[in-house]
Amino acid sequence: MTAAGSAWFDTLNPSYRVPQRKPHRAKGHFTSVMHRRIYLQIPPAASAAAEMLLTNALERYPVASALLTGGDDIPFDTDWANNTRRICHQHDVAFLVEISPERAIATEADGIHMGPDRQAYEQARQVLGKNAIIGTHCCSRHDAMVLAELGTDYVAFATQMQSMTQPEDPVPDLIEWWSETFEIPCVAWNVESGEDARRALKSGADFLGITKKCFEADVGAAALSEIAAALESA
Repeated sequence: MTAAGSAWFDTLNPSYRVPQRKPHRAKGHFTSVMHRRIYLQIPPAASAAAEMLLTNALERYPVASALLTGGDDIPFDTDWANNTRRICHQHDVAFLVEISPERAIATEADGIHMGPDRQAYEQARQVLGKNAIIGTHCCSRHDAMVLAELGTDYVAFATQMQSMTQPEDPVPDLIEWWSETFEIPCVAWNVESGEDARRALKSGADFLGITKKCFEADVGAAALSEIAAALESA
């Protein structure tokens, strides 16, 4: 693992890997040991504007990690991936790619972000090894607990949707339930605004997964500033 990848882990409680219920302790336990809590989503297409926004964000805000988005159905720009990985590592920020272990290896990424597929997770862990960061985007309590038992490094719950299999559970409730119960970090996914950030932080999210919409030149800088302000005041 690169130094940037290690920095991600250094922000966490040493027992983060243990998929067990938390002992009774104050809500927001991780907050006291975390210095960087922003997780950027980088758009898959290269552009000068996106590169500038990424560089500015890494220089100005407490970014822990960045994900180059784009699944198997989107052409993968290796040059863009290598460029964004270089920028991230220059700022000691962990760099992940979406879904594919092979792409992670090819671009010297620190790990991958994937869906809640048990078999795919096990295969990815076998390919990338125990030191890679593998995080999972979960849609239900069941998904999250299964992946936690397998050793996922974080679970992500989207802020703009409800649980697919448990529609009675709004995502903020899932975040609050998870943060109060389990040691593995929780990422509030697709945060778009300061209001999203405040709601996610109030629910107990450990990291804010900022939507790639924040890389749109006309709104990105303002949205990131608003989210960072919400984080600073939390």
